[in-house]
Amino acid sequence: MSVEKAKKLGVPVLATIEGVGSAGVPPQLMGIGPALAIPKAIANSGVNPNSIALYELNEAFASQALYCIKELGLDMDKVNVNGGAIALGHPLGATGARLVVTLVSELGRRGGGNGVVSMCVGTGMGMAMVLRMKGLFLASLLTAATHALVPTAEYNYEQYLNDFNKEACPRAEKLFSQRLSEALEFNSNPQRSYTKGINEFSDQVAPPLGRKTSGEVASQKNLASSFKRSIEIEELPTSVDWRTAGVVTPVKNQGQCGSCWAFATTATVESHIALETGLLFSLSPQQLVACAPNTDHCGGVGGCMGSIPELAYDYLIGAGGYAEEWSFPYISYNGATNGTCPATEDLQVKAGISGYIKLEENNAADVMAALATVGPLAVNVDASNWHNYESGVYDGCSYEEMDIDHVVVLVGYGVDEETKTPYWLIRNSWSPTFGEAGYIRLLREAPEDTKCGVDTSPQDGTGCDGAATQYPCGQCGVVFDVSYPTGAFLA
Repeated sequence: MSVEKAKKLGVPVLATIEGVGSAGVPPQLMGIGPALAIPKAIANSGVNPNSIALYELNEAFASQALYCIKELGLDMDKVNVNGGAIALGHPLGATGARLVVTLVSELGRRGGGNGVVSMCVGTGMGMAMVLRMKGLFLASLLTAATHALVPTAEYNYEQYLNDFNKEACPRAEKLFSQRLSEALEFNSNPQRSYTKGINEFSDQVAPPLGRKTSGEVASQKNLASSFKRSIEIEELPTSVDWRTAGVVTPVKNQGQCGSCWAFATTATVESHIALETGLLFSLSPQQLVACAPNTDHCGGVGGCMGSIPELAYDYLIGAGGYAEEWSFPYISYNGATNGTCPATEDLQVKAGISGYIKLEENNAADVMAALATVGPLAVNVDASNWHNYESGVYDGCSYEEMDIDHVVVLVGYGVDEETKTPYWLIRNSWSPTFGEAGYIRLLREAPEDTKCGVDTSPQDGTGCDGAATQYPCGQCGVVFDVSYPTGAFLA
């Protein structure tokens, strides 16, 4: 349907059709039509062929697909990255639908981009279509109505219960009403750089964080050499988004367990393993929750009661690496248990790291450079007021009363197209229903103008037993405590 019709119906636009092409070959050559149709579709779209991130090519037969790939000189790393019809199946009468859904889902997982879908037809025809996706919309496919929304004055508690599959509770209804009024009042000011919305946390006191006790700075026994910036800020790209490189897994959900540190560490390691090996695995945050020790009470007491990425890295190095999520699934969602840690020899280790680097505290220039040149970073932030963020560039953290209490992943930076506001792109662990499909954008100040705040309760953040007052810098303290793994390998 048209974009206008979709908007009128209130249906999210996942992708737009940029161009189509068709071609025919003699019937006895049936199957190679895509080799002629794909160039036509790309030419009709006006899209630069080098910008095509993915190709979904129908595999009627292996020989047919291989001919088209060879004839077009396609990069195999871009073709049927989740398997083609031979691997996934070839549904009768639904080939086109399956190909389009597979392409759109993978583009969404990678944060958008251009893709081509193509199929052959029995009498020698070939058809192709170029799709473009702006932004990360995979959550729309997976979560249906349970996404964050911008409320109107007519929105009510009954609708909320239906939209988010919840049961009525007088105490929760009162909190929902307060949050609804707050969002409506806040959004009435058109000068705001971000929008508040209604989501699954709107009837809860607070979303899950991950800090519970006191601290000094953690010991770092496997700390690698420090980061040394080899490029000037002016030479860095104007924007970075590691999702588009295919090295970021889908957003996960820590639930009511204070395991943000485990999820952020896991996501960061996943990306660095993908950058090093070319293979993106979904690894197990449960392994960290159940196994990573926290004897000095750094950022918590461990498990669902909080910890820090540095201790997670230390544990992974000692244990020899990570198990995949399927072999060590997450069972701590409700926060009632940390799970049981198996013997090291019983872990089905898939990948690991040999060290990690902790950036100089509050050095925004180094954070930008490391993010642009190395990869995603684990960062500690004050997320105490993120619960009703819906979209836009968030600037709602207080510098006077900063409280570092959450670990997330920094996956990029850029400038908002509409407001021209610079931002940091943050991956959260509150499911894709939070914010912008699981992400939040924080105000990014120029490195030389980065403001700093005061955190008088480091026991909630990065410290261990006996910590003193800390002074985190950047919006929500985003450039204060930053790290990333090194020496990624496959087991």
